[in-house]
Amino acid sequence: FLAPRIEVLAEAGSRFQFYSVQDLPRNARYLARHRFHVTRDVSCEINYVAVGAQSARVDADCRMLQPGASATNRGLYLADGDRHVDFHPAQIHIAPHCYSNLTVKGALKDTARGVYYGYVKVGEGAQKTDAYQKNRNLVLSPEARADSIPNLEILANDVKCSHGSSLGEVNQDELFYLRSRGLNVVEAERLLLEGFYDEVLAGFGSEPIREYCHQKLVGA
Repeated sequence: FLAPRIEVLAEAGSRFQFYSVQDLPRNARYLARHRFHVTRDVSCEINYVAVGAQSARVDADCRMLQPGASATNRGLYLADGDRHVDFHPAQIHIAPHCYSNLTVKGALKDTARGVYYGYVKVGEGAQKTDAYQKNRNLVLSPEARADSIPNLEILANDVKCSHGSSLGEVNQDELFYLRSRGLNVVEAERLLLEGFYDEVLAGFGSEPIREYCHQKLVGA
């Protein structure tokens, strides 16, 4: 059982990238709590990848504390067998003139389950906020399940906030086309996963981490 707690205090004008890659053994249980305090004119990128553990949950709070703060948040996961993955991100806007963007993508196989519970809160004084969250799920088995629950709490009246959520199964026409070109089922599925994940992986600024996560998520 692993339960890490991480706090990041970003001083004014700083730039940073944060990566959390969870690849624990199958018998592990993971419960992480991460909190980012983002101050004036900070620009940060916060990236999560989960491919291990029997059950895994991440609570990630990003608090926009001073004007000009900007945060790009990304999350990717792959779950098979009877594994369970929970991702609970929160974009909390306290100061005005701040930006946050969140994209989470997950693929599920066998009887695995994924839960996304996203939360955007804009405080009364956080005018001119620009916040967005997007969750996309790809279900590769009839027994797998994905729950997507985006939430917005807006207490200011001059903001730009939205969310998107989707749940899709493997497109059988695409799978048939790939197999008609000589690919077996495993190869065709791998190619579909690559297209699904690459939009987010392309934003990873660290090439070694990007390549490692590509191999773990796609298998090639």
